[in-house]
Amino acid sequence: VMLGLPRKASLRGSISTTASSGHSGPGGVREMAVAPDFSRKRSSSRTPVDGAIQELGQDDPEHPTTPRFRISGSVHNLGGGEEDVMVPALDFVDGSRFQTVVSAMVGANVVVLITETDHPHWVGWAIFDVLFAVAFLSEIVLRMTHRGIRAFFVRDAGWGVLDLTIVVLGVFDSLIEPAMQTAGDGGTQGRSSALKFVRLFRLLRMLRLVKLFPKLMSFTQALVEMFSTMIWIFTFLTIVMVCSAIVMTREIGQQEVPAGDLDEENWQTVREYFQDVPTSLFTLFRVSTQDDWMTVAGPLVAHNPVWSIFFVVFIVFVSWTMISVLTAVASESMVAATTDRKEQEMREAEQQAKAFIEFLRDAFKKADTDGNGLLDKEEFETMMKKEFVVEQMRNMGFTMTEEEILKAWDMLDIHRKGELTIDSFVSGLSYLQEKLSARHVMNVSYLLKRVSRRLDASIQNLLKELDGLSDQNNAIVHCIHSQEQLRDQQEMTIWLWYQWMRRHDPKAVKGANPVRPAKLQETAAGTAHGF
Repeated sequence: VMLGLPRKASLRGSISTTASSGHSGPGGVREMAVAPDFSRKRSSSRTPVDGAIQELGQDDPEHPTTPRFRISGSVHNLGGGEEDVMVPALDFVDGSRFQTVVSAMVGANVVVLITETDHPHWVGWAIFDVLFAVAFLSEIVLRMTHRGIRAFFVRDAGWGVLDLTIVVLGVFDSLIEPAMQTAGDGGTQGRSSALKFVRLFRLLRMLRLVKLFPKLMSFTQALVEMFSTMIWIFTFLTIVMVCSAIVMTREIGQQEVPAGDLDEENWQTVREYFQDVPTSLFTLFRVSTQDDWMTVAGPLVAHNPVWSIFFVVFIVFVSWTMISVLTAVASESMVAATTDRKEQEMREAEQQAKAFIEFLRDAFKKADTDGNGLLDKEEFETMMKKEFVVEQMRNMGFTMTEEEILKAWDMLDIHRKGELTIDSFVSGLSYLQEKLSARHVMNVSYLLKRVSRRLDASIQNLLKELDGLSDQNNAIVHCIHSQEQLRDQQEMTIWLWYQWMRRHDPKAVKGANPVRPAKLQETAAGTAHGF
């Protein structure tokens, strides 16, 4: 922006621009001689990122006295290349407020023309003419200064020539009228007619409203596009009208008074409507509009009812059918023009989105100071504080606030590692910047379906694991039961041996007191309870 780039330039990559004297860089890119003053923003320790415009930190070996700057993006060249230098101080010329002021001037000029037409003798109209001439001339000069003379005529050649012609005629009118008024009376009539003819060109200023309002421009383009189709309809309609006019001229205009109820006076009146082919054409056009058509058809139908068939067929075909066809063509053209305009807006939005993504990718790579391919939150916050980045993002239609961007960072950092890959953050941020559309809904829908399928697969795997754990648990329980049975058998064996030894050799088991087996205790308790 500070090097003179347009605010709405279509960015398509990175262009290295050297602040040197008019040398050509690689790829045919012209290196502009610029020397921006960054003394307010730059200290002795150079930061790694200056947003979209970054100082590389090294002197150009060919031009050691001037620093090099990298500009993200490219703009259209007026002469066929990729260069378009604008004056940054005049960026307001492309703004909506300036266009609103111009529209108001055009509207005020129309009101003055209407009032001047009804009251032409007021002496103050000359002052208004001069004021409007100066205003429109200033507007043209500002546009030429901002974009350059070549850009003014190359980008919109038709509108540029039209605007300049209207302004020149307005200035000529404002200068020539006082001169003609003071020239005397000789040839006043001819000069007055010429002046009135020139003043009529001021009406062309109203055509500028077409350019200033996009919807009106779309309507005009639709009219131009459907004219190619309508001209064939008018050609066919003209052929039908000419053939009918020839028939009516021969059968009515060139015939004497026929025998019957029609007197000579009425017949002469009817013959005047069809005395020659041009007159017959105009009469048939009048009939097609159904404007007092019975004045023409009534006498002929009264004389011979067969003429009623001709007029009915003629009106139905020319007035009803062809008008319906014209209406259908106009409607189709309007719908097609609206569709084309929406498609064009979508293409422009896609191009702007691609340019925004490329800008973010380039800026984020420069912000990755450690070069590990990851962007941590500190690097991101440092980059977002750069005035160049903020200004460039604002010019490219980025509407998220700094707080929203930081929240977006936290949302995209799903692993809470404090760093993201550049591709993931750029794609995620650009996705959040887009307006909600059916594509986003479908993306979310299919994403939910994919997540649902993964969850179903995970649940199925978990169920299989649970079934395996259940089998293992059953095996462990069975093993425990087997161990308990073995223990009971061992306790029973020891207790029986103890009882046997106590009977046969009490001294051998003196002091021993083995635990009575649990089954015997349960049996004894049951027996006691029974008794």
